Amino acid sequence: MQLNIFLIISSLLVVKPTVNSLFLAKFGVDGLPKAFVLVAIVAGLITLLYARALNRFSLYRIIQVTLFSSVLTLIVFGLFLHFNIGESIVLYLFYL
Repeated sequence: MQLNIFLIISSLLVVKPTVNSLFLAKFGVDGLPKAFVLVAIVAGLITLLYARALNRFSLYRIIQVTLFSSVLTLIVFGLFLHFNIGESIVLYLFYL
């Protein structure tokens, strides 16, 4: 479990500065207020969904789905950014 947490935090420490720099390079500091509001809204919705999911499913299953969807999302965002597909929308979603 400690190795799992270490890998998650390590990937966060690599991905977050990259996302921040890509976002700021594209939108500048003027895009940050809208992004911060969207982050708060999305965080609230995800927290609500997780709370409901914990009542219906086992924690083990929720962790599996979360890790799988996180890896899949990073791969999809990476491909979209590499091939410049919907760059503006992808950067906002990636920032969230």
